[in-house]
Amino acid sequence: MAYGRRVLNLFSYTCGFSVTAAMGGASEVTSVDLSKRYLDWGRNNFELNGVQPDAHKFYASDALEFYKRAERQGRRYDVIILDPPTFARMRRPARTFVLEKQIG
Repeated sequence: MAYGRRVLNLFSYTCGFSVTAAMGGASEVTSVDLSKRYLDWGRNNFELNGVQPDAHKFYASDALEFYKRAERQGRRYDVIILDPPTFARMRRPARTFVLEKQIG
């Protein structure tokens, strides 16, 4: 499904779906997560699976804000992976993510 396609993984956490897409032949994988620490872990997961992380993109950003910005910039993706947490506490700025409220 990812072969030759541009893949966006929102709420990527440690990039499990991103690694799978890259190994499946995606031309580019963009991983977005609020946590820089988890994205660093994700880059390591790329390397552990024999995939060069430098060929892909990683953004420490709020997923919904990233999506809006990408839309304004005309970025297009063929596949979007959306696996949000049902609940999360964020430090900066201090707020709570509740899936039902975000998409309701």
